[in-house]
Amino acid sequence: MAQCDRLTGACECREGAAGKRCDECARGFTGDFPSCVQCHPCFQLWDDAVCQIKRDLEHIQYTAQKILESGVMPDIGDTRIRELEMKLLEVQDLISSEDGDRIHQLIGQSIDDLRAEIALTDGRLMGVAREINSTSEEESELRRTLSDLEQQLRDVNATVAHKQRVLDDFLTSGFADQFEKVKKYYQESLTAEDKCDASVSGPLSPVEQSKTSRAVTENLLNATRDNFLRALAAQNKSLSELQQKDLDLDKKVHHLSHKVCGGHSNASVNGSCPHSRCGGAGCRDDQGNPACGGDECNGTVSTSVRALTLARNATDRVSAANEELQGVARKLQDIATLTQDVKNQAMNTLEKVQKKKDQFENNNKKLKDFIKKIRDFLTEEGADPESIEKVALQVLAITLPANTTTLDKMVMRIKDRLSNLTDVEGIVNQTAQHIRKAKELLTEAEEAKSRAEGVKDTANSTKQALDESEKAIKEATDALTEAHDNLNSTRNATFEVAERLRQLEEKQDDVMTRLNNLTAEVEALRNKTEQNRQMAKDAKALASNATREASSLEQ
Repeated sequence: MAQCDRLTGACECREGAAGKRCDECARGFTGDFPSCVQCHPCFQLWDDAVCQIKRDLEHIQYTAQKILESGVMPDIGDTRIRELEMKLLEVQDLISSEDGDRIHQLIGQSIDDLRAEIALTDGRLMGVAREINSTSEEESELRRTLSDLEQQLRDVNATVAHKQRVLDDFLTSGFADQFEKVKKYYQESLTAEDKCDASVSGPLSPVEQSKTSRAVTENLLNATRDNFLRALAAQNKSLSELQQKDLDLDKKVHHLSHKVCGGHSNASVNGSCPHSRCGGAGCRDDQGNPACGGDECNGTVSTSVRALTLARNATDRVSAANEELQGVARKLQDIATLTQDVKNQAMNTLEKVQKKKDQFENNNKKLKDFIKKIRDFLTEEGADPESIEKVALQVLAITLPANTTTLDKMVMRIKDRLSNLTDVEGIVNQTAQHIRKAKELLTEAEEAKSRAEGVKDTANSTKQALDESEKAIKEATDALTEAHDNLNSTRNATFEVAERLRQLEEKQDDVMTRLNNLTAEVEALRNKTEQNRQMAKDAKALASNATREASSLEQ
């Protein structure tokens, strides 16, 4: 493989290298030779565009330089000038001739042509002026860049020249120069040694002055040593006594801290007591507030806080129990009034049932007597068979409104409800006793609450009294609920009996109406002729059946 080009003589570099000696990174590669790294693939696209712009700029610069040198536009050359000269000669020939009209015509046509040429030339000149302006701006920018590069090149050249001079001096200097330099540095070392000796020796040196000051100080210490030692011994004795007092006081503080806070005061530098969860004297929390007592601590502070909390809770519970007791008392009064109303209503219903029972028995007796009369009538001869059948059907349609057994059951049901009302009265009386007991317990709790702040046992007795009063109130509430349920049951049963009694009254009225109508029809049948008696025999059997059915209904 050839190492250089046969025509140009340039070295053939490997990929990524360039230059006459192949010691530079080629275009499209970056880094310091020989560590050349290929640029991003987009570099090739931008490189083509930049090269095209560079060629255009070079062409514009070349064209502008030609215009500045010749003063002639590229489109306006010698050919155009010769054409203008020929037209100028034609104009001169026309002026010299005597044909005025033709002259004016040619002049006008020439003026129009010149105007068009001038307008076209102005447009071209304006475009060229714009290109020159943009080119001049780019040229100025390029000149500034070139100036910066020249300045950097001069700086580099100056640095290289300086380094070259230093290197030349070093290479050309002989033994004499080196010896002179050694002598120079030796003299400087001697001067520095003299300065150092002057600072540590001689009457005015700092070391000698320090020795003098030390001797004076030792003399002063020896003169005042005895007094100082006696004063120091006295101060040490006083300090020992103060330390003993401080130790005794510290023990007392620890004891009081344990009694008051429930923990020993062992504060750290920042005031926290990590080994005493109950705090103590001098202990601080995270916010800087004094820390003393807490949950599960036996100090007087924790005990007083718990007693105060119990007292406050007891106050709230006493108030709540008092309000609940007043509500129970109001309910008791309402239930007592409701019990009396229901009892009166049941007694009225019972009296009404007793009266209706007697009335029903009389009506049933009348019905039996009337059926007997009907039977006697039907046994007579001469009755109309159709009338007899009609009367017999009406008799069969009659049913007794109620029997004695039904009324007795209604009476027993009302009496049972009245006995339940008696139980309600007992419940009310028992509830009143519970309320009185609860009031007494609340009174005891109020008295004990005032003493709960001082004694723990009193607070416990207060809590026990409140628990008993709440239990009594709950029992009274349950009893009132049961009494209210019994009252509702009695009231519903009374309403049911009254409704049943009303239905029986309506049914009895209907039966009596039918009996009256049947009586009128029977009286009419009695006035009929002898020819109906034969039919009465047939109706007799029907009447007998009706009598048996009536007897079965009565049973």
